[in-house]
Amino acid sequence: MPGINVNILVHGLFFMTQEGNNLRIYAPDVANHHFIGGVRGSRVELTDEQNLMGLGLQGNIDPRTGQPLPPNPNKDIDGAIMRFPTVDIGGFKDPNDPTFFRGSILVPWPLQIIGLRSGDLETSFIPQPGTIGQRIKTNAAAKGKLGVVALLQYNLPAVNPVGGITQMNIHYYLQPSAEENINDVNADLTTVRSCFLKQGFDLLMQTNVPQPVPVDPKPHLEHGTLVEDEQSVHEERADSLDIQTICQNDPLPPPPPPAVPGRPGIPAVNPANCPVFFVG
Repeated sequence: MPGINVNILVHGLFFMTQEGNNLRIYAPDVANHHFIGGVRGSRVELTDEQNLMGLGLQGNIDPRTGQPLPPNPNKDIDGAIMRFPTVDIGGFKDPNDPTFFRGSILVPWPLQIIGLRSGDLETSFIPQPGTIGQRIKTNAAAKGKLGVVALLQYNLPAVNPVGGITQMNIHYYLQPSAEENINDVNADLTTVRSCFLKQGFDLLMQTNVPQPVPVDPKPHLEHGTLVEDEQSVHEERADSLDIQTICQNDPLPPPPPPAVPGRPGIPAVNPANCPVFFVG
């Protein structure tokens, strides 16, 4: 297919859901989190709805008609994405209501939704007993992994490769500028319960077990992503000027713990600390 490949990489406490033939990504209002978007090097803090429907992004196209195929979540969504059914939460409140949301992102339904920076299901995601945690584990059982980053794949046929550039990666984050522990994450998960139409979101992580195993960022050349494309806001804060500008008024994080022998000294990131969800 002519054009360039476009990845939209979704990091942090977002809730993705099908909206007609499109994908709505809700950004809840969570304390100390930044709603950030853009390409690396020119990312900015966001508010309100980010409507990408006019960019010409294309998902799956019927080769006979040239028209978009209807969404097929069971086929198009990787098993490494945290997923639970809409019936559990009854739907979402108005994404334009600042009482509950920083904003949202509206995009066409993608070619695929893939879980990147994925960790072992049994060692990187240890929820307390409850409906949502069990739904997520059951859905991911065949894959055996859960991802930290959701990768939305598109083609952009209206743009021809220039100077050998055939790939564009756009990032969205809803993350704090400092690493969170499990108690912080549980507070965030409790906060987002107010975003739903009924009180069924019972997900909390266990605190009385060994901390979930960290998952390191990796390049995925088959998807056009590098190590830095999987990094979280707090991992980029020291080296990325655009992230430094966004977080300049935030307290400096404490120094990272000593590196474990045999592992790089990167802050711990795993599906339990950085969940991103698909609802439906």
